[in-house]
Amino acid sequence: MAYQITIGSTGESFEANHGETILEAGENAGLDFPYGCRRGMCGTCVARVVRGIVKMPGEDLFGLMDDERERGYILMCSTYAASDLELDDIGAAP
Repeated sequence: MAYQITIGSTGESFEANHGETILEAGENAGLDFPYGCRRGMCGTCVARVVRGIVKMPGEDLFGLMDDERERGYILMCSTYAASDLELDDIGAAP
């Protein structure tokens, strides 16, 4: 099953397939998102979930602080869509 992901600030959208991170899905759609380590350590691929549900791996994403997570921020390299999503603040420091 694929989920539709929309970037609120630009209106761009793409699909994320099961097992594909948000970063991978965006790249496969030809979008150029910022990233660094691809392992949840650097925080470069940060984004804020405006609407929808995501699945993140364990709590060991060192590139994201607990308060940032509580405010809806994710790391696209380590996060999977679990519904249609709207994202914003791509690459912006939370």
